[in-house]
Amino acid sequence: MKNKATWSQSFIINTHHWLVGLVGCSI
Repeated sequence: MKNKATWSQSFIINTHHWLVGLVGCSI
């Protein structure tokens, strides 16, 4: 269960960085 939570947190962080990079390139 703890492993799944860690995976979910990593996925959210990676998605956040991707969105930030996408927005940065759009501006």
